[in-house]
Amino acid sequence: LAAEGVLQGNIDAEESARISADNALQGQIDTNDDDILALQNGLAAEITQRGLGDALNQNAISTLNAQLGLLDGEMHDSIASLTATDEYLESLINQIPGSVYEVESIVEANDHFDAVGNTVYLEEQYNALSMTSGQLIAQSGNFTGTLDAQNADIDYLEAQNAQITNNLTSPEANIDDLWAGDADVNDSLSVGGNATIAGTLNVAGETTLGANVSVTGDVTVSGNVTASDATASTHLASFGQLTTAADSLQENIEDVQADVDQNELDSDAADNTLQSNIDANMSADTAQASADAAARALIQQDVDGNEADSDTADNTLQSNIDAEAATRATADSTETAQRIAADNTLQSNIDANTTADTTQASADAAARALIQSDVDTNEADSDIADGLLNDRADSLATAVAGNDTDIQNLQDELDATQTGAGLNADGTYTANAGNDYTASATSLTGADDMLDAGLEAEVDRATAREDSIIDVLYWNLDGDELTLDAGITDLEIGNVDIHARLIQADGLTSETVTTEIITADEATLEEINTDDLTAQVGHIADLTWNHARALGSSSTTVLDGSLDVDGTTDLDTTRITEHFSFDGWNYSDTTLTGDMQIAADRIESYVNNSFTVAFNDIVLAAPGNPGNDEDSSDDDSDGGGDIYLDAANKVYLSASGDGEDASLTLDSTGIDLDSWFTLISDSLRVGGNADFDATLNVDGNATVGGTLAVTGTASAANAVADSDLITKGQSDTRDDSLATAIAANDADIVTLHGRADSLATQMAANDTEILALQGTSDSLVGAVASNDTDIVTL
Repeated sequence: LAAEGVLQGNIDAEESARISADNALQGQIDTNDDDILALQNGLAAEITQRGLGDALNQNAISTLNAQLGLLDGEMHDSIASLTATDEYLESLINQIPGSVYEVESIVEANDHFDAVGNTVYLEEQYNALSMTSGQLIAQSGNFTGTLDAQNADIDYLEAQNAQITNNLTSPEANIDDLWAGDADVNDSLSVGGNATIAGTLNVAGETTLGANVSVTGDVTVSGNVTASDATASTHLASFGQLTTAADSLQENIEDVQADVDQNELDSDAADNTLQSNIDANMSADTAQASADAAARALIQQDVDGNEADSDTADNTLQSNIDAEAATRATADSTETAQRIAADNTLQSNIDANTTADTTQASADAAARALIQSDVDTNEADSDIADGLLNDRADSLATAVAGNDTDIQNLQDELDATQTGAGLNADGTYTANAGNDYTASATSLTGADDMLDAGLEAEVDRATAREDSIIDVLYWNLDGDELTLDAGITDLEIGNVDIHARLIQADGLTSETVTTEIITADEATLEEINTDDLTAQVGHIADLTWNHARALGSSSTTVLDGSLDVDGTTDLDTTRITEHFSFDGWNYSDTTLTGDMQIAADRIESYVNNSFTVAFNDIVLAAPGNPGNDEDSSDDDSDGGGDIYLDAANKVYLSASGDGEDASLTLDSTGIDLDSWFTLISDSLRVGGNADFDATLNVDGNATVGGTLAVTGTASAANAVADSDLITKGQSDTRDDSLATAIAANDADIVTLHGRADSLATQMAANDTEILALQGTSDSLVGAVASNDTDIVTL
């Protein structure tokens, strides 16, 4: 009984131990379930975090694509604008009327002339040049037939052996050509032709030039030079034009700078957004790594705890079994008889214990089945989570690959766009060295500017050429006769020789005419030189001339009758062989000595040889008659106090004193003034051209009404008004400022390219982060698989 009691106690203890072990195992299973739930929650949180990271990454990719789209759109717009500008410039060039290829056909269809060498002929089908009114003006003319004109005004006439060597003074006593060294004019000086000053011309007041000015040397102006705006490439631009051009260029630079600044802001914003996304991805990766480590630590802790609890239960069960065996051995050895007696009872108890063991085994199998079911459920949940993670990783890899493809497509499109626009791979522009206008261009904008400048020059040239063609197309063709348009009164052909069989004109003006016969109702010849002037019949009813001269020192003029002179007679050397009348007295002596004062209304002097005055001082005074404005004399004077010197050949004045010698020679060729210093106290007016061989100094202002052409160097003060010409210093300053602005612009463009490279680097880093995130996902899948192995092992 005692043994049975001990055995029953042992059985109860074993049962209690097994129940405790089952409860402990159930607790471990519950804990494992909690750990698996926590793992599932962690996986769900990981999926959420990865979804957030995917969303942030996709947002960054979308933002980057949008930024690239904006940049690509701006580049497309810029290239489209430049392309449209190029097409517009090309269309303008193609629309230029009268281009250089059309000029010859236009001229040939309308000029009715042919040129051989330096001679121009009428075309073969024309044999006459007719003008119903006006004048034919030519530098020289050569007529093989008869020259028939009602009025002929000829500067230079060569008839048979006639040769004109000097200019002939016009009837109005104007001087056509003037040569002077130094001229001292106390009042106004009017020059109808050219004025040549070999020395310096100093003008104290303003200088106004009514026509164009051509200067071969330097022009120094202490004030400002005022001129109209330049209209040709050789004209000096005004300060206003250069300021307008500089302002326009500055506006273009500011526009480009604004675009560069905006691009920098957009690039900075894209960089900041990308960096924020990268930081968010890094934070998500860090959090995910921490969560993974914590989950793995909890799982490992649960596995270790389960293994320890299982080892403890096994040890306890084995100890109980060993103790039971020892007790049974002791009982068997000490109570054999009792065991034999109690065999039946023991067998019953053993049978009952077997039944209990069977029940316990069933319970253990059921518990294990529940555990296995939980494990299977956890594995299924883990597989689902693994599938979601793999799907998310695959989707992320696909998005990254698509992003890479989009970026490569954008890069290919950008390369194609740059290639189509003529840009290099790095966005720079290299001009074609064989181009006429854009060989030195460094950008598409520069090429457009050069094309625009070339177009403007071509338009100016074509317009000038068209105007020059229009200016000479005033002819009308009627049968074989060529006439001028109505309203054309003069035909002037300078530096051209005319060869014709017959010319009939109401009026003819030419510097040189070479002809055999001149028939005219009235002819005005400014200069004529001939060995023999003979009338056809030999009788001249009336011969009237303004000036006549017998050439040669031995020439004489014999008049059988009397010589009546209504005006003034100027004689270089006069010899009086008989007598002269002076103040009502007659003198047989031909010499006048001593002091003389002549006060008379009229003096007549007849001198046979010469008239010499040699006094200390010679004073010629003409006070005039203020009370009588009418002409009271028989000469050409007006009674206003004028002094007239009229010489057939020349008037020569010379003087010497304390200073340099001075001389003044006046003849038909002009005025020759040789003086150390010439002072013009008032204004100097030149009606024709004025040539200055030396420096022209103007102390005051100089106003040019026409075009000022300077072939040398022009010096002036810095421009202050819009119409002033800027100096080279001002131009260099503007050029330096422009070069600085362009260099800054280039630096900004380089910076922008650097930004683009940095953006590409950030994109590459983003791809690296995505790859790292995919690796983290793979690592998490490996950890989950390891966890599943541990659970299976458990």
